[in-house]
Amino acid sequence: MRISVEDIMAHLEWRRKINKTPLSDFILIKEGKVVPIPKEVIDRWGLTGLNNIDFFSSGAYMEVK
Repeated sequence: MRISVEDIMAHLEWRRKINKTPLSDFILIKEGKVVPIPKEVIDRWGLTGLNNIDFFSSGAYMEVK
């Protein structure tokens, strides 16, 4: 696999931006539609110690309780 250092650095910067942004500031779009993230889900996630990337990659944003 060939990949440029610039591409890696840009990817890491994008991840840093995602992780620094409060979850409540996201407008999440899936298949062209806004996916609401209930405050209760965000509040519970804040207690896990995991980052925003994990919130999305684990599917936690889809929890509706």
